[in-house]
Amino acid sequence: MIPEEIIQFFENPGGHSLIIKGPPGSGKTTLTLEILHEFLTKRKVLYLSVRIHDQVILEHFPWVENIIVERRERKREASRKELNILEGNIENGLSKELVKMKNGEIILEVGEMLPELENVYGFVEKHGGNVMIAIDSIDGLSEGYGVPGDKIFWAIQKDLVETGVADVIFVEEGTKESPIEHLGDGIIYLRHEPWGSFWKRTMEIRKLRGAEIKKAYYVFSLHNARFTTLRYAPFPLGSSNINFDELSDFLKKFEECKVINMVVSDDFPRELIGTILLSLAKNSKGNVIVLPPTMLPGSEIRSICGESSKIKVIGLGGEKGEIHLEIPVIPAELYEVIEELQEPSAMTIIGVDTFKKYGGNINDLPYMIDKIKRISRVVLLTPESVSVRFAEREIHLRMMDDVPVIVDDFAYGVHRGEKDDKIRMVPMA
Repeated sequence: MIPEEIIQFFENPGGHSLIIKGPPGSGKTTLTLEILHEFLTKRKVLYLSVRIHDQVILEHFPWVENIIVERRERKREASRKELNILEGNIENGLSKELVKMKNGEIILEVGEMLPELENVYGFVEKHGGNVMIAIDSIDGLSEGYGVPGDKIFWAIQKDLVETGVADVIFVEEGTKESPIEHLGDGIIYLRHEPWGSFWKRTMEIRKLRGAEIKKAYYVFSLHNARFTTLRYAPFPLGSSNINFDELSDFLKKFEECKVINMVVSDDFPRELIGTILLSLAKNSKGNVIVLPPTMLPGSEIRSICGESSKIKVIGLGGEKGEIHLEIPVIPAELYEVIEELQEPSAMTIIGVDTFKKYGGNINDLPYMIDKIKRISRVVLLTPESVSVRFAEREIHLRMMDDVPVIVDDFAYGVHRGEKDDKIRMVPMA
């Protein structure tokens, strides 16, 4: 799943060149293959890997066989004699003769000296245009043949891109600015950095000539060797047209845990917290008693969950609710209310910040929870600033830049596009 900006860029009339930059392991090859796969039914596509053999690519990306099959059919085996001659020419510095000037233009003569580029030009000639080609990487060609990368780029840009017969993707190692950036029509930077025990991967769209860049920065995942960008569009509290089945199914794996602590960051979307509560209630087979967290008052929980008879909201002081308790909160009274209403397979959701705010002593929580879990599953909603150490399972609800992430043994990004009516859970890898 790649951004619509990139698709629009390549669907515009004419040829286009896109430079994808990033350090090793940042996802350049995966993004390149994902773009080729997107256009597989619309164009003839060719993936040229300079440093990695086709078989290795197929082992890591089995879904791309149709992208490289034609190159394997056309591939010509160079004799050892030709390879030795080529190596000798490069060693003697004669490869510079490949770059010539004619009528004020730089001409790169490929021929047998650069068989990979011979393959590219032959592919275009065979199909007569309307092709998409990826070169992975321009650094590999430059280093392998002693020809400056910008000279190779310029020749392809003038011969294939500007004549409108091909779209070409160039992969370039590293993030330092290079001469070819000024020549290309589009530039994308990929980066990755540690994020707790996981990786945060980001894509920055620097330039896409002729295409509107609505969003220049994306968080993405490489799970299952696929390039998946994530974005999160907020939705109204209590929205009834949002499908959250994937989130609900994700939460089912915790059904055997008696005590779960959900540690919530201050910037985690409130509507998503409400959807999590609704999912928990949906999965519960009995009553769900809720002591609302301060970030989501009981009135809002009721609007999210509707008139479900399973949901019993505890109102404190002047707050409305099916259950009323006076302030300060006394753990023994809270337990008595829960004990009276709960039944087997029931659930109790406790906003730890509310418990603390209205007079509850955090040190009393372990004893109270130990009693409640004998009659009910317990889910704690705890701010990051409060430490709770007695839960069987801890789940973190955090933000990775502008994307909500639910962290258990693995990290899952929460994706919802602006026009989507579905919440998706995307493993972050």
